[in-house]
Amino acid sequence: MEITLPDQIKLHFDKAGLGNPTFIFIHGGGADTSHLAPQFYFFARRGTAINLDLRGYGKSDKPMKYGTIAQYADDIAYLCRQLEITSPIIIGHSMGGMVAVELAAKHPMLPTAIVLISSGVLFPKAALEDEEKVLRGLRSVTYRTAIQALIDQICLPSDRFKSHVERTFFAIPQEQWVAHFEAMFAWDKVARERVSACKLPILYIEDGGGCYSDLPLFSSLCPQLVIGKTVGSGHFATLEVPEQVNSMIDDFVKLIQNLSKNACNTAG
Repeated sequence: MEITLPDQIKLHFDKAGLGNPTFIFIHGGGADTSHLAPQFYFFARRGTAINLDLRGYGKSDKPMKYGTIAQYADDIAYLCRQLEITSPIIIGHSMGGMVAVELAAKHPMLPTAIVLISSGVLFPKAALEDEEKVLRGLRSVTYRTAIQALIDQICLPSDRFKSHVERTFFAIPQEQWVAHFEAMFAWDKVARERVSACKLPILYIEDGGGCYSDLPLFSSLCPQLVIGKTVGSGHFATLEVPEQVNSMIDDFVKLIQNLSKNACNTAG
């Protein structure tokens, strides 16, 4: 399926399931809908599931000007308006988590909750320095070496889907990789403000390969933050250990539904 955005970019998405809640899945840089397919199919049995290719990725149009975090968030808000989706649960992996936070901050009446999986929201100093090093490599003539080094860094030796990650990562042109990292760094400068604006329930799922978010700071800015962690996977826990990721999201959704029900009962 697809919709045409206001700037005439066609946005591809898969849709399955029926009823509420609606789950919207947002992939990270160098990825596409396949990176969240296990979650898409799982939650299509628990409501309506939408798994989209961001502009410039997968089956969506690939404009000459690459997207930013704010633009991705606006694209998803437009998709929700066109499909008449209200109160979705937004689930973002890696950079997709930044998009989820931006969406919640910029369109506070739209999502009912957000889930961030291995997302670089509020980069710790060491992680930011690592990302800056990656960007320098991506700008060089040996950028493919930098991509491979990035994959080797964020995947565990035991990860079974590393070859799939390599296929999707190497399908992205050098200029888009550079634009992707520049977009993340630009958003990181306003990340604290955006996170502070989020008052809705938030689940952060950390993987076993490293820490991409300053979680103590995140918790201080958002006391409602719930934190989980996967075991036996690198950055791509959505593919490597989907049963762990799906279970944590499912439990989180049940929690917020119960809280909402109790609040309604109290008010009544």
